[in-house]
Amino acid sequence: MAVFWETLIKCDFCACLGAKQLNPEKMLELYNSGLSFRKIALLYAISHEMVRQQLMRIPGFVPRRRGADLIKIDVQKALDLYDSGLTFKEVAQMVGGSGPLIARRLSAIPGFVPHKEGRSPQSRKTPEVTKRS
Repeated sequence: MAVFWETLIKCDFCACLGAKQLNPEKMLELYNSGLSFRKIALLYAISHEMVRQQLMRIPGFVPRRRGADLIKIDVQKALDLYDSGLTFKEVAQMVGGSGPLIARRLSAIPGFVPHKEGRSPQSRKTPEVTKRS
């Protein structure tokens, strides 16, 4: 990949670092090469939100996923662990991520029904009652 500053867009009039005309196709090319909305915005001297809006107007544009969506987990292993009676949080500790992330990923499986209170009925222990003297 080229050095960031080598990719700066120069205007046609004075060769300054800044564009006089927005070019969504060029923005898409830069975005697909790995630049973020913010870096593209620096190149065009506009806001990152304007870059996002320009790219969203291009038919078929799909922004890169980020954050929790980038965490790789073995969904089948998570499902098997959850079905064995573990909670979302316990599954997360074993496969990575967080309890809410595991809940979202498993809920995306067609036909998935979470257990009440986060545990399967067969693994739920009834609390022992202690008698007072």
